[in-house]
Parts: sequence; C-alpha cells; structure tokens
Amino acid sequence: AANTNTTTSGNAYAHANGAFDKANTVFDGTGVASVLNITGNFIANTEYLADSTSLTSDPNVAVSFIVSQSDATAVALADGYANGQIKILTLTVDGGNTATITPATFLNGSTIAFNDAGDSATLVYNTSQGWVLLSQNGATIA
Repeated sequence: AANTNTTTSGNAYAHANGAFDKANTVFDGTGVASVLNITGNFIANTEYLADSTSLTSDPNVAVSFIVSQSDATAVALADGYANGQIKILTLTVDGGNTATITPATFLNGSTIAFNDAGDSATLVYNTSQGWVLLSQNGATIA
C-alpha cells in the first residue's frame, strides 16, 4: 500500500491482519484517525481479566474479556485518553457471582454489572463527560 500524504503521531491502538492502507490516514496527535482504510481482518487489541476479585481494565485496550469469580468481582476502569476512544467489556465466563465495572468517570451512572456470560457493554470516551454508554446486552447500569 502507498504511504504518501501520511502523518502519524500520538497513539494508535489497533492491529491489522491484512493490508493496512496508510495513504489517506491522518492521526491528529491524540490517536484519532480521520480516515482509516484497512483491508483484510481488523483485530482490536484485547485483554483477559481473570483469577482475582479485584481487577483493573486498561483503558488503552479496546476489548476486555472478563471472568467473574465465586465471590463478587470488582473491575476498575480509568478514564480514556481521547475523544472517540471505544471500550468493549464482556463477561465471557460466569464464575458464579457478579462482575461490577466501575469507570472513573461515567456519564450514565456509576457502575456496570454483569451477571451472566455474554453480558456486555460498549462505551465511548468523551474528555468532558467521561465514558458514555453506547450499548449494553444483559448488563445492569446503576
């Protein structure tokens, strides 16, 4: 792919499996691309959170897979770094108790609770409002 007229700076957190066309990609210094052309498979970076009742989700990782424990599981989520940052959280294994996500700043409430495998929430970060809920499946917002 051509690499002309391309400016890259700041943080861009994504992995591409296939061709990454940077010909028209401009990063504004905060990791936000105004135009991004990807052919092939796009795979966001992920993390697997398990083996503890006190976990921290990295806001710079796009997708968090969570395993709840037999005791209540607490998951902290720090503020994001740029407007438009997307965070997907999903409970992949129900270990018998609730997994509660507590974003540092959350426009729609204070917590997101997952009770069953498959529960999920998709958030977008806004520097003036914090994490904003885009969608949820089975999650309880409080």
